Amino acid sequence: MKSIFQDSKSFSDDINKWLPRLHAMVIGPGLGRDRAVLSNIEQLIGILRKQEKPIPLVIDGDGLFLVTEKPDLINNYENCILTPNAVEFERLYEKITGVNAENQKKEKDKKQLAQRLAKELQVNIFMKGHLDTIASPDNPDPIQCGIDGSPRRCGGQGDLLAGALVTAYYWATKNQNKITGGKSPSDEQPLNPIKLTTAQVAGYATSTLIRTSSQTVFSKLGRSMISADILKEIGLVFNKLFEK
Repeated sequence: MKSIFQDSKSFSDDINKWLPRLHAMVIGPGLGRDRAVLSNIEQLIGILRKQEKPIPLVIDGDGLFLVTEKPDLINNYENCILTPNAVEFERLYEKITGVNAENQKKEKDKKQLAQRLAKELQVNIFMKGHLDTIASPDNPDPIQCGIDGSPRRCGGQGDLLAGALVTAYYWATKNQNKITGGKSPSDEQPLNPIKLTTAQVAGYATSTLIRTSSQTVFSKLGRSMISADILKEIGLVFNKLFEK
């Protein structure tokens, strides 16, 4: 059976029926690089951009391969976060700026590099690494999350982060007024005194969630852990971090 992303006619017929039911979208994990698939993803992003209020979009994995080839697809896309690892970031940065970022290894430089890329593309950047760096074109000050995670990096861990991130990003955009101007009910202090964007709030919360979940699993299973073990822990960790 053909995937809908390989069948152009089926894709174009069905996608507009699905969109009203979607709150947010992740493009990339498991996508592959088949040209028919990537062509339909280009079409999908074009459809999303025509919406009156584009839904939150996270692009990861092979979606970043497509964006690096054709950055105009997401340039100035409102409510978009790109989630490159170090290698993906270097490729995209060089494509956009013409400058090779490979030798820029200092953590302080990563903030500057991520901010420049966010500004050039006018989208949010979540650069994964020893410190996760979250930059936004709407805030000149990138933030970083360095909460201890797991010493073991599992295959599929980036997919977990992308899924958690798009959920948090939807929640953040839905509550944007509270985040950008709300007051704490207990003391009437601003909820967001350092003026983070919704993407930065979502990014920091997600980084904290996945790092803490990974650390918790590693303390139990050590280097035998896999991403499925982290998935089982996310609900419990979320409850501890955010529900109370």
